[in-house]
Amino acid sequence: MEGLTPAEAAIDLRGQCLRRARFAGRSLPDAVLFECDLRRADFRGADLRGASLLGADLRGADLGGVFAPACDLRRADLRKANLRGARLDGADLAGADLRGADLRGAVARAGDLSRADLRGADLRELDIRGTDCVQIRLDERTRL
Repeated sequence: MEGLTPAEAAIDLRGQCLRRARFAGRSLPDAVLFECDLRRADFRGADLRGASLLGADLRGADLGGVFAPACDLRRADLRKANLRGARLDGADLAGADLRGADLRGAVARAGDLSRADLRGADLRELDIRGTDCVQIRLDERTRL
């Protein structure tokens, strides 16, 4: 994935195995990455606005500081992912698995976290004003 340039938009990689891929700082607006294997991928500071990661496997991925407004992360597996400082305004995380994820300082206003599993996640300083949080799952390990 190192050959991608910031000018490449609306890239379609659906269903691909991209484990440990390096997308840090890349501009990937409207990218189609649904059902991709993105375990341990590096998206630090990437632009994922409007991208589709529906059902993607992002276990252990680094999405720290990612800019991803209106991103589709429905049913994505984000267990133990780093989302510190991520901008997720209007993002759809309905049914996402965020167990053990680090969302400290992330902003996810006016989005959807309904049915998301946040057990054991670090939610300190997470801004979810106006976000749908119906039936989210928390436990005693979730840090608020």
